[in-house]
Parts: sequence; C-alpha cells; structure tokens
Amino acid sequence: MGVNMNVIIVGGFLNSGKTTTLIRIGRYLTDKGYKVAIILNELGDVGIDDSTFKGLGLNVSEMTSGCICCTLNINMKATLVDLQSSYDPDFVLVEPSGLAFPDRIKENIELMDLGDSVKVAPVITLIACDLFKDLMKSLKNYAIGQIEGSDILVINKSDLVSSARASLIVDSVLQLNSRAKVFPMSSEKEDSGFLKLMELTVPSVAIEGQKPETLPSSAPVTCKKTTIVLDYSGDISG
Repeated sequence: MGVNMNVIIVGGFLNSGKTTTLIRIGRYLTDKGYKVAIILNELGDVGIDDSTFKGLGLNVSEMTSGCICCTLNINMKATLVDLQSSYDPDFVLVEPSGLAFPDRIKENIELMDLGDSVKVAPVITLIACDLFKDLMKSLKNYAIGQIEGSDILVINKSDLVSSARASLIVDSVLQLNSRAKVFPMSSEKEDSGFLKLMELTVPSVAIEGQKPETLPSSAPVTCKKTTIVLDYSGDISG
C-alpha cells in the first residue's frame, strides 16, 4: 500500500515564522491541487482566522479546537486517523509549540502504528536571523536541542539582516548539526530558500499532476483545493 498522507512538522521558537511558513507551504501545495490539513498550536506569527487563509488563496473548510498537551500519543493518533478517514488529505502540516522538540513529535507519530500509508517528512526547524543571538543566550538548551534533532534547518527572515550575518548564522548552526541541510530563507515571493525547502521536503511535488508516492505518473489528480485547519490550544510536545 502506498503513502497517501504525508505529515510535515515545522518547528521553531515563537516569532521564528512558523505559522507564516505553514501558510506558505499550504498555499504552495493547494495551488498544485493537493488537499492540505493544518494543525496549528500557537498563533504568534500572524493573527489567524478564515479571512487570513482565504486571502492567501487557501480554502478553510473546517476549524475545530482541542488540547493534546498531556496525551499526545492518544489524541494526535486519533486526529490523524480521523483526518485520513474523513478528509483524506494528501498533506498534514503540524506546527508544534515553540518549546517542543519536533524530532520527538516525528518519533511519536512513527510509533503510532499508522501503517505504511502515513509518512513523516524530514523534520523542519525555523531559526529567525534577527532573534538567533538572543535565543542562544536565553533558551540555549532548548535551541540546541531543536537544532540537533532537525533534518532541515531554515535560517528564516534572512532579509532582516545582512548577507554576512545570515552566512555567519548558517555556519554556527552547521557546527551544531553538520548532518542537516542548512540554508537561509526570506519572505520574498520568489525566494530560492523556500523553493529549496520544498525540494527537500516534498521532492515529488515538483512532478506536476502526480501525488507523492500514491499515483503512477500517468494518473490525473482529481482532488479539489481544500485546507482543513485544526487549531489546538494545547502544547504539541513529546
């Protein structure tokens, strides 16, 4: 049985650009015809409501709430199973709280016995260029933990600092996690960093008209543009 639901986890501290990036990823995927579900945990980057998503070209079909603070394994599993059976999204985008370790969330999901039809993408963590110095002073242990546990480290908001400063942060992060893919990204529309993020996270999406790991290359995509938003007020953590 092939993969029919891909989970993408985007971690990072408050104001690192997580929510904005999730919206950007959601728009990128829905523009290509995929169905996307977004699980939001903290709304620090932008004020989120129906008009926010619709204004960005995302069709919000449902919004609900709940808490998965202390029962991650039970509630997250139930949520993913329900999403798969009720909405059958191609992608589920998950935004943990700022203090969560995204790699632990990935491990928890992989231990949920959801079968081969669910796949978790490489763990993404965003680091805001303008906040990196303060972050390493005030929350060093958490920051290092997130960096060490990530597969993709995005040095976000690179347009807010000089190119030399952004390069220095890239080098500093690579010293903490040399196995990860580390690169800058900005909010510019044609930013090469965002395109690289998509190539690393969902490479098969670059093949127009093919759902990742679910359809043969000759099969047409018939899904409608749909985004389901689940707003969790609790802490998504391991």
